[in-house]
Amino acid sequence: MLALEPNRTFISISGQPSAGSWSLAFVILIAAIWLYQLPYNVSDLTMEPDSVEYALAPLQFLETGRYEIIVQGHALPPRYPPWFSVMMIAPAYALFGHQPGNAIVPITGFGLAGIAFAWAIGKRIASAPGAILAGLLCWRFPRTACGPDT
Repeated sequence: MLALEPNRTFISISGQPSAGSWSLAFVILIAAIWLYQLPYNVSDLTMEPDSVEYALAPLQFLETGRYEIIVQGHALPPRYPPWFSVMMIAPAYALFGHQPGNAIVPITGFGLAGIAFAWAIGKRIASAPGAILAGLLCWRFPRTACGPDT
């Protein structure tokens, strides 16, 4: 029995998925199709310097055991703490290969999880239509619907 909310189940007693689970699957499917990026396409790390530090520091951590980036032959510490990089991006490298573009896999996963949370909040407030609207708005307008505009 899968339950995200108390007293509400998403799989009925008969084993058939409920309407809530279909709307969640619909929202996640649309968002996953829209957000999907090939690792090769994002491996150029265009968002400098953030993407370079977030992608290369865990790669260096996996290969040498040291959380650092190499710049012109010198080992330098990244500006960001190692928690996200080591706990989220490094396992993606271990599972999918040591290519910088593979860092997109957990990033996309967290994006889909955020959309699922928005869906759950929308369902709690306004039932199935609110859930679908909240999930799609979070996907379409991520800065305004699901967080501060930075």
